[in-house]
Amino acid sequence: MAPAARGKRPQVVVTAVSTKGGTGKTTTVMLLALAAAQAGHRVLVVDGDPQASAMRWAELAGELPGVTVVPMPSTRIDKDLPRAGAGHDVVLIDTPPGYGDRRVIESALRAAHLAVVPMAPRYADLGRLVPTLDLSAHCGTPAVLLLCMVTRTRSARELVEVCRSDEVQVNVLETVVPATTRIADAFGERTVPGPFPAVWAEVDALVLKAARKAGRRG
Repeated sequence: MAPAARGKRPQVVVTAVSTKGGTGKTTTVMLLALAAAQAGHRVLVVDGDPQASAMRWAELAGELPGVTVVPMPSTRIDKDLPRAGAGHDVVLIDTPPGYGDRRVIESALRAAHLAVVPMAPRYADLGRLVPTLDLSAHCGTPAVLLLCMVTRTRSARELVEVCRSDEVQVNVLETVVPATTRIADAFGERTVPGPFPAVWAEVDALVLKAARKAGRRG
């Protein structure tokens, strides 16, 4: 990330990614976009998924104040984003499900300062986390885990502890996304349900902290 000019906020680019399908990437991207817009930022959502779920969300909502959604299921996201993202404070990228088109996912990762990996607290999902982290590392993009739909079962609590232990070796956001119907049925929402403003604040702080470090090194 290039050092930011003094007093100027650097653009924040975040990609949601998982090599496991059905983890809530589109929901994560869109609700983070709404939270960032609510915080006063100009937000661009890049829909890199050929299924165009983010585009359908925007069409259903009719209007998303502060948020623009564009289709870009391309292997050139990292090359085209500087032009497409001009004038936006925040860019959030949705990626294909599962492995999808690996070239599109890699391009989206290379474009980002941070990869957010949504994951439910299930051991089957934990087993699929390693390929996602390996892919992110291959593209040189740091990753952070977002625990989603956390239930109040003993096994879920134990798995949360495992994810936050040194055994997994991945950063985990402090804010978790609870299992509520409001979030599960959020498709097409214009407002921000649940804890996503707090999730956005954490993600934003991580990227800006990295920008400040890069500026000091520069």
